[in-house]
Amino acid sequence: MSDWTHNLGACHRCPLRRSGFCSVDERSIVDHAKSGYCPDPDGPRFGDGAVVELPDPPAQPAPPSPVPYELWPWWAKLLSLRAIETDAGVGDVAQRYAAQVGGERFKRLYKRASGQGCGCEVRQAEWNAKYPLSEMDDGLTRQSCVERHSTRL
Repeated sequence: MSDWTHNLGACHRCPLRRSGFCSVDERSIVDHAKSGYCPDPDGPRFGDGAVVELPDPPAQPAPPSPVPYELWPWWAKLLSLRAIETDAGVGDVAQRYAAQVGGERFKRLYKRASGQGCGCEVRQAEWNAKYPLSEMDDGLTRQSCVERHSTRL
């Protein structure tokens, strides 16, 4: 077993680990293990405790740019017809309908089973950025969709 895999085992047993990251400095435990640096304030679990220069964490990808309404997939157009006044984009509409059929319960069960989130919040933000309701311009306006939805209730 190499040194860094031994260190990684110590990171996995550490109570300061949170979803693959060290809660002390929010760095990947793999980065800590490979560099031989443990930032535990109660004393290093491996290495000599000397501060090591770690690589910068990867940059977050830029949010997607809005897609023109005529290029939206059919499912996004369908969801847009169910928009209400507070929805910023298709992601908000999808989240609202998923919540009605047990979406919140699924998220809790998934987190309990896997130990990590399902990614719904990220997906919702991505869909809102990619398919904003302000892009609707083929005779349907945000207001007409809201009116159409409210008359069906």
